[in-house]
Amino acid sequence: MPLFGVVVVGPPGAGKSTMCAGLCRYLSLQSRPCALVNLDPACEGEGLTKFAVDVREFRTVEGVMAEKGLGPNGALRFCMAELRRSSWLREKLQALEDDKDCYPYVVIDCPGQTELYMHDDSLREILDELRTAFDARLVAAHLVDVAQCVVPASYVAACLH
Repeated sequence: MPLFGVVVVGPPGAGKSTMCAGLCRYLSLQSRPCALVNLDPACEGEGLTKFAVDVREFRTVEGVMAEKGLGPNGALRFCMAELRRSSWLREKLQALEDDKDCYPYVVIDCPGQTELYMHDDSLREILDELRTAFDARLVAAHLVDVAQCVVPASYVAACLH
């Protein structure tokens, strides 16, 4: 059975985690099995719901900063590159396939740092692998804070961020 999901992206503070939690809650109320997947190794909490898959079990930005002496952005890029090279995420999602309470719908909460989208291919390659391995049908939701939608120039800048 294919995997269906939404990949939620956007700048820090745009409400990605809140949107993901609300979407999972909505799908649950509609009797649609759903898993919330956290791909942000710098995430500072679980927000409104519990993650079915949490990349912080694999690597955290804080741990990499301490271990490798990197800054926050370098540590984040390192974490994503490590995740791309490993089979950890694929194995975690494979385990979910047997759990009918949270499969075949996934909501993927992504990091907000622009560096991962502008200067790094790791996240794209991770999503490409999921698409191939699970016959995943994924869509992207790019969130922008509503305050940035009032002025056209601010909206365009937010979309490019």
